[in-house]
Amino acid sequence: MTRYRLTRQAEKDYREILEFTLGQWGIPQFEKYARSLDAAFERLLTKPQLGTPCNEIRAGYFRYRMGQHYIFYRINQDTLEVARILHVRRNIKRKLLQDLDD
Repeated sequence: MTRYRLTRQAEKDYREILEFTLGQWGIPQFEKYARSLDAAFERLLTKPQLGTPCNEIRAGYFRYRMGQHYIFYRINQDTLEVARILHVRRNIKRKLLQDLDD
């Protein structure tokens, strides 16, 4: 694959996660978590098989845990498409079925 792309919903998730992190733990943790998320996207781009298929939630999607979040993605031609970034405590099945950009 040559690139990754965040859907509109994943971009919103990303911003909300980092805003929360900044408010709760300050700039150093904000920067660390932003770097960790970005590195996870790059890692998945080079090794998409690191994720676990989650066909029971949504056919064709994979889940990868990064910190306290799951990155949900699919492979779309030459692009790794990040669909959502959800906290591990969220009702993931409901959120994925309800909010994915298709």
